[in-house]
Order: sequence, then C-alpha cells, then structure tokens
Amino acid sequence: MITAEEPPAIAHQVGGSHYKDAQIQPWDVVATWPKAQQIGVMRHGELKYLMRAGSKDEPMQEHGKGGHYNKALIEVLANMSQLEIDLAYDVKLAERHQKLLDRIQWLESELTTCQQELDQARTECAGNESTIDDLTHERDVLQTSLVEEGEARHAAEESRDDLANIADETREQLLRCQETIREGQVNLENMHQQMAEMAEEWNRVELREGVAVEVITGLLRLLPQDNPESKPVADARKWLQGAK
Repeated sequence: MITAEEPPAIAHQVGGSHYKDAQIQPWDVVATWPKAQQIGVMRHGELKYLMRAGSKDEPMQEHGKGGHYNKALIEVLANMSQLEIDLAYDVKLAERHQKLLDRIQWLESELTTCQQELDQARTECAGNESTIDDLTHERDVLQTSLVEEGEARHAAEESRDDLANIADETREQLLRCQETIREGQVNLENMHQQMAEMAEEWNRVELREGVAVEVITGLLRLLPQDNPESKPVADARKWLQGAK
C-alpha cells in the first residue's frame, strides 16, 4: 500500500541516477501510453530483474530494481478503475470489451447516419410544406366547386321539375283546346245542318209564296174593275205588292 507520504517511484532510481537526472525519463514517456501498455512495461521490468537476480548485478540491487518496477506498477493500478484493471489482466474480457467498443462505435456511426437522414428528411419535409399547402388549397377549391356544382344541379333539377309541371299544364290545356275544337266542329256541323234545313224551309216558303201570288193574282183579275175594293181585297193587293 502506497501512503501519501511516500514519494512516487519516478522520484528516485535504484542503482544510479542516469535515468533520474535526465530531463525526460523513460517512465515519463511510458506514462503517456494507454494503461494496459504501462502495466505491461512495469510487469516486464519487474520480471526481468527478478529472473536475472544473481546473474548480473548484486541480488539485492536486482531485487531492488524489481521492487522499484513493482512500486511503479502499483501506482499505475492505483490510478485505474476496477474495469480498466480487469480489462488489462483478462485477455478474453479485453477482447469482449473491444468488441463492445467496436459495436458502440458502429452504433455511433449508424446513429450519425440516421441523424443525417433525419435532417435530410426534415429538410425535404420543410420543402414540401408549401406543396402540402398548395394541395390543401386545391382541395378546398375542389370542395367549393363540388358544393357549387351540387347547388347548380339542385337548381337544374328544380328547373326541370318546373318545366315538367309547365309541360303537363300545357298538355292539359292542349287537350282542353282540342276538346273545344271538337265541340266547335260539332256545333259548326250542327249549324250547317240547321242552315241546310232553313234553306230547304226557305225554298218551300218561297215556293208556297209563289203559288199564293199566282192564286191571288188570278183572283184579282176575276174581280170587276169598277167595283170599290173591300178591305180584304185591299189587303191582298197590298201583300201581293210586298211579295213582288
């Protein structure tokens, strides 16, 4: 366990100061790498010095260098989350995590594509708003035309009914006129018949009047010319003058 009073591993060096005196130490560069790579470096250093202990430098120094790397490793692990540590030490988990990251990246790409398509669709919809307004106006115009056409059709039907009624009345009047004409023809024929009968009667009267004229004329001739005329004879002579 590293306490707050202990200096970090990079603050000192085991077996010299050639790394510590450098302006940028190798561990400064390693600290910029991903955590998993930093762990690999520290574990490699610790393993190297422990396995060569007694074959190169003094065993105490080799173990000290190995312990130095171990302290740096602990510092790296102390600045990592438990998930990062698990991923660094479990290869299969790391692979699954990488697949998950790849999946997330793919989903983010798909999400970006979907967002672009959505923006394009919104742009197209915004452009189609005017078209929708035009179609709505045309629909309203058509509805108005349909209403006007319906009213015109209703008026035409009423006019047709009125014309039918007028035609029926005219037909009835024509029938009455035809009946009146037939009655007039019958009356005319009756008048012709009566005129014919009157003409015959007139002829008979004229015939009788002519006979009467001849008879009266003959009788007047038989009367003496020097005798005064009686009233009947005067009347007969007067009628005879009117008949001629």
